[in-house]
Amino acid sequence: MFYFDLYGVLAFLFALLFCVGLILIAVVIYYSVGNYEKPTNADGTPDEHAEPGIPLILKGLYLGVALYILAVTALFAITGIPI
Repeated sequence: MFYFDLYGVLAFLFALLFCVGLILIAVVIYYSVGNYEKPTNADGTPDEHAEPGIPLILKGLYLGVALYILAVTALFAITGIPI
């Protein structure tokens, strides 16, 4: 027997958490790119050949994915639904 109401609620919650995760990733990327400062050379001028903040973006993506996994795990743990 299928519990369509249950699957509908889970689909909604999954989509909601997925959208929140994507929004969080976008905010982290925007923030990290906006606050990136280029390293300086020995004479104090900005290094024009430095990488444009890729490590900061990756850290934000990893943080967003980790928060998403924690939120989904907490959802399943609280509701008691088998995965």
